[in-house]
Amino acid sequence: MCDASGNELAQGDAALEQAARALQVGQIVAVKGLGGFHLACDATQQQAVEQLRQRKRRPGKPLAVMLPANPLQHLLLALADRPLVMTSGNASGKPPALTNTQALDDLTSLADLWLLNNRDIVLRADDSLVRCNDGAAEMLRRARGYVPDAFSLPPGFEHQPALLAMGADLKNTFCLLRDSTL
Repeated sequence: MCDASGNELAQGDAALEQAARALQVGQIVAVKGLGGFHLACDATQQQAVEQLRQRKRRPGKPLAVMLPANPLQHLLLALADRPLVMTSGNASGKPPALTNTQALDDLTSLADLWLLNNRDIVLRADDSLVRCNDGAAEMLRRARGYVPDAFSLPPGFEHQPALLAMGADLKNTFCLLRDSTL
């Protein structure tokens, strides 16, 4: 755990405990994950959520309430003992940070504290986003955990020619259609 100047405040279990306490009192914590950094805050504190929205310049876009995807997130959620908003840890228009140094530089105006580790982020990877809609899971973004994964097209698409579609706006993506399977 460190502050915006990179000063180490705690290590190991003490760092996790300090991060959980910071979240409980309404602070925003940058958390280094497997595929990038997240900005976390207490989802039950309106003031913390509004502060995160203001800092991210994201007034209306939905924010993810974390379904933990790795052991660090499980530990942090257990210690915080409340739902956490965890959104991508990047400034508007910038790609997510890959290194601790880059996160400290890029997220200075966004986070209060940084929960870092010595594990390299080899490849940026978004989290999948799913919401409950009338009791059923609705996929909003297929990413880590769901892709790459093939699925069959609905009836009426059985005899489509093979197709490769590629594109990028803010993120690189591709889709391959072969034998009625995406």
